[in-house]
Amino acid sequence: MLVPKRILLFIGVLLTCTAAVYSQELPAILKAHYEAVGMAKLAKAQSLYLKGVMKLPGTAYSVPFQTYIKPGNKLRTDSKFEGTTITLAFDGKQGWQINPMSGSDQAEVLPPGEPELLRLQAGLYSPLYDYEARGYQLRLAGQEMINDINCYHLILSTESGAEVNYYLGAENHFILLSKSTLQWQGEPLESISTFSSFRKVNGVVFPMRIDIRHAQQHTRISLQKISFNVQVADQFFEMPEG
Repeated sequence: MLVPKRILLFIGVLLTCTAAVYSQELPAILKAHYEAVGMAKLAKAQSLYLKGVMKLPGTAYSVPFQTYIKPGNKLRTDSKFEGTTITLAFDGKQGWQINPMSGSDQAEVLPPGEPELLRLQAGLYSPLYDYEARGYQLRLAGQEMINDINCYHLILSTESGAEVNYYLGAENHFILLSKSTLQWQGEPLESISTFSSFRKVNGVVFPMRIDIRHAQQHTRISLQKISFNVQVADQFFEMPEG
């Protein structure tokens, strides 16, 4: 069953002298990005709640979902599909799921490699905000035209060696596109996510529409509601026993 993967799919070699120049530009680009999206206000949030629907490719299904995020890389998404609730979560250290569509209604730890998808999504802030604290590395690879928009190309590298390419609009400094190749179910998964329909909520800018393309499939996520500082206990993100 591919539904959990589709929800979270939120895919150069440079000359030494060019890399040195880019390293000087990176702090200024990040500063502009933080200011553009309202990172100062988001950093004060104690939790984040997202509600929306996901359109499955090639079907008439719209899958509703709810996502909770807290500092400490805690994330949980519950989605409804054909009367069944599917849970995908990360408690800050390990990823787990409950997926009755796979034949079991028991909580299961995700296999090695697969939690990387969740860990990249679990930060309360932009993945470019606290990358050092999360053990990631970030470099500027230059500028590229994406859909006729000049973008800064940033590459985020994780401890496991996975890389995510982010493209920030040179004018608005929003993340407009991301490309990644991560492990899912033991095989490499290439994914391209496009972010659009930006809206400011409580002083923070969010993409209300996310289009994800992978394996020649197209999934569209539409956010309907965003709330700050909802009451949610840390235990909510932990895998149930038994």
